Amino acid sequence: MQVCVLLSNRRKWFWAAGMLCMSLAWNGVQAEDSMKGQPAPILEMGVKPKATPQELEQMRWMEIFANDIALYRFDVQSIRQNETDPDEVQMTVQAVYTDKKIPEQMKAAYASRLKGDRMPVCSEMELRFHMKEERYAITAVRIYDQHHEVVDESSRDAEYRKIPVNSFVSTMYRVSKKYIWFQKTKGK
Repeated sequence: MQVCVLLSNRRKWFWAAGMLCMSLAWNGVQAEDSMKGQPAPILEMGVKPKATPQELEQMRWMEIFANDIALYRFDVQSIRQNETDPDEVQMTVQAVYTDKKIPEQMKAAYASRLKGDRMPVCSEMELRFHMKEERYAITAVRIYDQHHEVVDESSRDAEYRKIPVNSFVSTMYRVSKKYIWFQKTKGK
């Protein structure tokens, strides 16, 4: 019986020693540089083609509200809490004008800044919300033409106002509340 156990232990040792020798003798695959000294391109696996810059820009904006004046959407990457005041939420909102009268009025107002037949088509606003007081302020506005070139840009100090009922601002306030709730639950 002891002879069988001894042979069994020897087999284990020979097997382990053989595996160790094979692993030490095995040459690993070395990475090679490409011909011109440039690193070889990283291959990506996936069925979907890579998104174009225009598609990435479209994915950045989420439509949130519409009325007879404009279609409102917000930059999902821009929403954030103020580091110095956690009660304040900041975000970028875009208004794409659907009422044809507004771009015509803006074209007359910004005629000296518009090139050729360009027309203002949208504006981006920086919104700030004081969540506890339920107030908002618009701190910056940029107006763009159809080629997404800035026509006018202005900024001002925050003047907080009451949030109007059933407006895009009230909708954005609800988005901000959900964002804060998500941030609190994410930390748990």
